[in-house]
Amino acid sequence: MSTPSRLHQHAVGFIWEVLTNGNPDMPCFLVDDEGETHDLRSSMGTVNIPSSLQPIQGLVPDLAIFDDTGKVKVIIEIIVTNPPDRKKKQRLDNLRKQGVVVILKTVNGWDDLTTLVRVPIQYEPRNWSWGDVTKWQNDDGSRAIARFGPSSVDLLRIVISAIKLAPPEMRRELIEVLDEARTPASLAPLGEKNPFRGT
Repeated sequence: MSTPSRLHQHAVGFIWEVLTNGNPDMPCFLVDDEGETHDLRSSMGTVNIPSSLQPIQGLVPDLAIFDDTGKVKVIIEIIVTNPPDRKKKQRLDNLRKQGVVVILKTVNGWDDLTTLVRVPIQYEPRNWSWGDVTKWQNDDGSRAIARFGPSSVDLLRIVISAIKLAPPEMRRELIEVLDEARTPASLAPLGEKNPFRGT
């Protein structure tokens, strides 16, 4: 299997992994190619990787999210090399007109898997708040906040300071750890039951 195909399958498998094995009460955010943030769990009943035997109005998307009644609510298309062709765009537009949320997400490389989906460490449904939090409005009009822990800038400052103070042998060990951390298995692990594990 070519590298783009492996990357595509791993990205799809990773989203499936996060949605099916994570806390169902915790939002799961994905930012599409237009910059819009989607909470994939906001209306989720089940998530499925459709096959050619299960097309959705003539389309076989990478991922489909259904509500509790079995109605398709969200379709996710992962783009690695080729964007949807004209025929596929027409089918996606038809689904949009029927109220289906269509998400197109480009993945340029393995490092993109680290930010593909985000799940907060804490979630509190309530009115607008303040501070270093992410705020959004739920589908039902209620408001909520999500905390993602310390900012990446603060963490990076701590890490850089620690590296500068570390002896050379620890820096060499750090380089080895970082090389290992860049593998797909580390960036976006797939569980035993994942349909794309081992592909």
